[in-house]
Amino acid sequence: MGAIFNLTPSMGSYALMKGIAVIILGGMGSLAGVVVGGLVLGFIDGIVPPLLSVQLASLIGFLCIILVLILRPQGIMGRPS
Repeated sequence: MGAIFNLTPSMGSYALMKGIAVIILGGMGSLAGVVVGGLVLGFIDGIVPPLLSVQLASLIGFLCIILVLILRPQGIMGRPS
């Protein structure tokens, strides 16, 4: 990547943020939950921007995470501790 793009300390921060969001949404330690969470956020990121805006897609994704954390704090398929 360094031969094509400038290297900066913040490279990949958007992907890292989405990855952590998927783990929170799906539930820590639940592979099936992470897959479902990734599909949900991927669907939101794929469908909403052409219809509305990219900023609104991020907002809807994080509102989805907040809603899941309120209703089911362990994640979509996580086990209660």
